[in-house]
Amino acid sequence: MIVAAAIFVVGLVLAIRDFPRSISDLRLTPLLLSLLVGVPATMLLLAADFVLQARFAGAKVSFRRALEITLVGNAANMLPLPAGAAVRLAAMKGYGGTFRKGAYSVAAFSALLLGIGLLYSGTWLSFGFDPWSGMVLIGAGSATLVAGCVLFFLFAAEKSARLLAIGLLIKVLQVLVSAVRIQWCFEAIGVPATHGQSAVFVVASMIGTLIWIVPGGIGIREVISAALAPMVGLAPSDGFLSATISRVLMLIAGVPIALVIVWLEARQERRAKLAGKFSITESVKGPMG
Repeated sequence: MIVAAAIFVVGLVLAIRDFPRSISDLRLTPLLLSLLVGVPATMLLLAADFVLQARFAGAKVSFRRALEITLVGNAANMLPLPAGAAVRLAAMKGYGGTFRKGAYSVAAFSALLLGIGLLYSGTWLSFGFDPWSGMVLIGAGSATLVAGCVLFFLFAAEKSARLLAIGLLIKVLQVLVSAVRIQWCFEAIGVPATHGQSAVFVVASMIGTLIWIVPGGIGIREVISAALAPMVGLAPSDGFLSATISRVLMLIAGVPIALVIVWLEARQERRAKLAGKFSITESVKGPMG
């Protein structure tokens, strides 16, 4: 965790130093689009995805509750260890699933997302920039996607081809939204990146999210983005800064809402306990009166 944070800080300093424009030149419109359109779309897709993950584990979770769990889980990702995954597993257990099925569910759906992300990034990289590297990503993505499908049919509580198809569709939408958000982040720093260039960076976002030992994948996503940038004709500082802006916008939008949800749930729990104590007291007083 400390090493990752140090890498992030050093990389951010170097990226700002090498950035040819002033940070004060950030463009407001793409920033607002990413914050007010891209981030909410991401959260809604993550919530829909969690509903399916819960069904995999034998749990039934409403979309509204899934959205709350997603927001809290994303905020928990900033803690060390897989805190976000722990939140989701606990929720699945609480709604009728099992930890074992929940763990398989997280593994299967993570593999599906990574597989589609690798395929998408690899396809753009192969046809527009670096064919050999692109083919490597496509190969890795295909293998990962197959592994995710195998896990689904081996361990899902509900082995439904329809459920898998819906899950794959949601994953595709997640990847597309991620690519658009990345493009908006490039535009925010004045870099006229095309969708094809932005799509290559999707894999950095996916890998950073899956490395749970590092809080929020901090430093990982940014370093991978900086390494990928020259492959698509961009400066490493551009890749690093766009990934940093994307992270900051997710925190701005998600963490405050997650804290409010936690506070409301804690208050509701306290009220329920007080109501229970009051009920017990009244029942004791009743016969005595």
